[in-house]
Amino acid sequence: LVDSSRNLQLLLENLLNWAKSQMNDLTISKKAFDINTLVQRNVDLFHENAIRTNVEVSYASTDVPKVYADKDMIDFVLRNLLSNALKFTKTGGSITFNVSEIDQFLEIEISDTGVGMTPEQIEDLLKSNKENKTTLGTDDEEGSGLGFAICLDFIKRNDGSIQIESEPGKGSKFIFSIPTSLTKEIILSS
Repeated sequence: LVDSSRNLQLLLENLLNWAKSQMNDLTISKKAFDINTLVQRNVDLFHENAIRTNVEVSYASTDVPKVYADKDMIDFVLRNLLSNALKFTKTGGSITFNVSEIDQFLEIEISDTGVGMTPEQIEDLLKSNKENKTTLGTDDEEGSGLGFAICLDFIKRNDGSIQIESEPGKGSKFIFSIPTSLTKEIILSS
């Protein structure tokens, strides 16, 4: 019941955020914040679910600069990617977060030992839109296909990028980057 209500809440949140972004009514409030706190909060949020499914979720806080982005949007991205990693990782698997600094960006990597994806599935996912096809999770959970499309939009709106590395049966890595400061390039592209 708790999992179902949590999934329903996430779906409603996805729909609301998507609807707002489609109406161009979603206000972006960029500011500097500590990514470590946000990642740890999401790991804690899914702790019970991870224990229940016997999936180890690990994150070691690192000494990195603050990011410059919309905190709520990045929180949504982290929550969605972690939720999906849990959905596609079998019992006894693991999920690992890593954060590193590269130039004026932080790269946040979420890797899992889940079911993995084919190159075609990765391509379809990166072209995500509201008509996205979905794949069933390890316990036949259904998704709306909307969450990742919103993640792509939110990362783009925060001057970041995302890439996916995956192989069927060997898990997936989702790596997204967001700026650590307001740069000249970001100002000129806005």
